[in-house]
Amino acid sequence: LRSVKFLFLFPTAYILSGVFTESLFLALALACFYYARKGNWFLVGMLGFCLSITRAVGFLIILPVLYEYLKSKPISRDIFYLLLIPFGIFVWMVFNYFLTGDFLAFIHIQSTWNRSLANPLVTIYNALFNNNIVKPFEAIFTVISFSILILFYNKIRTSYWIFGIFCLITPLLTSIDSMPRYTLVVFPFFIIFAQLTKEHPTDDMLTSFLALLQGCLMVFWSNGFTLII
Repeated sequence: LRSVKFLFLFPTAYILSGVFTESLFLALALACFYYARKGNWFLVGMLGFCLSITRAVGFLIILPVLYEYLKSKPISRDIFYLLLIPFGIFVWMVFNYFLTGDFLAFIHIQSTWNRSLANPLVTIYNALFNNNIVKPFEAIFTVISFSILILFYNKIRTSYWIFGIFCLITPLLTSIDSMPRYTLVVFPFFIIFAQLTKEHPTDDMLTSFLALLQGCLMVFWSNGFTLII
């Protein structure tokens, strides 16, 4: 229950009510892991298929759920259900081709937002010392996010940790833009927060801090500032 509370209190959680992919992506990712824990690999494949259509990075969930599979049972024919996950990105590529004549249009269009392949460490470093206040904020948010996953890796399942790291690193390969929004789907954060706040004083402090931070960010968002994009 505390994990759910911290989902609602996450600094950018108000984005879940907007017209973005975050809410659907988060729901599908949670469902994938839920049914992986239940051993229903057909549903894992179907949900992963939908996840990789929702956002291209979604196909990477095949790695943590494959880890869950290998950890839970001997290999059998049902492992092929997991191939449905990358098939989703293939369907998305075919759709792009019929729409634009380019299978990789969803990648090539990224240049419109000045996104290009880059070293994540260099991306963070350059953002930290950018004159625009938005970039340093995004960089600090990203550094804190990585730090939480690295410092408290033992508080969550390995498969969750793998998923979280992929969700953070993949967008950083092109840009620091929108990182506070992208971190919203990293549900291991909420489990870590719940694990760290089993005592009431720490629970109250983190609850108050996150609620205040979310409120401040939502004020910026509601007034058209691009602090969170």
